[in-house]
Amino acid sequence: MYRCSLRLNGQNVGEVRWSLGEKQVSVWAECPFEERVIYRVTIRGPAGESLPIGVMAPKGGRFFVRRDIPVRRADLLIRTPAHVLRGEIARTLPGETRTPPLPFAFSSMEALPPDFGGWRDPLLCACARRADGLLYRRYEGCEYLAFPLNVGDKMEFSAFFCLVTPVWLDGSLYGVLCVNSDGEAQRFTPAG
Repeated sequence: MYRCSLRLNGQNVGEVRWSLGEKQVSVWAECPFEERVIYRVTIRGPAGESLPIGVMAPKGGRFFVRRDIPVRRADLLIRTPAHVLRGEIARTLPGETRTPPLPFAFSSMEALPPDFGGWRDPLLCACARRADGLLYRRYEGCEYLAFPLNVGDKMEFSAFFCLVTPVWLDGSLYGVLCVNSDGEAQRFTPAG
């Protein structure tokens, strides 16, 4: 039996387990249940490889997903050491997939985690703590910060003005910037 962590917005919330058979790999994932949302599980490798597992279903007050994957499609689980793999949950509302230009659903963004700081740029952390309405999401190794932009109002991220990308999300103007794996702010560049 192999296992790796299951993460939601960068936080460990559960576990993914799998066992290897001759013709298939059986995968299970489990985490706490949340009402009125959809959890989709994907296993990711260190170089960005991914293997979609499926949509979780509620059972006994928890979310579960189980899937048997043919060996020919489970190369990521067979050839990659379990300790470098991670399960990730894409949290969406029913009918929602992602919110362009973001690579994930806008509704999956949450308040800034209390432990935001540490290895990140201290000025960036100070700006983030002062910003009203700041939303946060960790996705595919990058941290996304989104905050309301209002013409004529003070912008807490003025020190990072050249890196802030203005985007319309759910009918409101937001400034978005990213934090790379070194803890430094970088410009958000919409895909496409």
